[in-house]
Amino acid sequence: MGRPAHAALRRSLSGYHRYRSDRPVYHERMTRLRTSDLATAVGVHPNTVRRYVDRGFLPPVERSPSGYRRFTQRHLDCLRVAHQVYW
Repeated sequence: MGRPAHAALRRSLSGYHRYRSDRPVYHERMTRLRTSDLATAVGVHPNTVRRYVDRGFLPPVERSPSGYRRFTQRHLDCLRVAHQVYW
């Protein structure tokens, strides 16, 4: 019959916590958003989010050590307003 899906998830998360014990799996995703997360929430293309940042419609964006943009809830709120104004 097989194991329930939640058992496999629990095993994979416990392995992750042993490897990365400095923070839980979901912590960074809750506080930091990706470009695609913002685009999906507002209903625009990810390139539109990048364009709005480049044109100054959104506040400056923090970058991760690997160079990815890390947006916050404030950026999401500004993007919603900017999209309504400029669309």
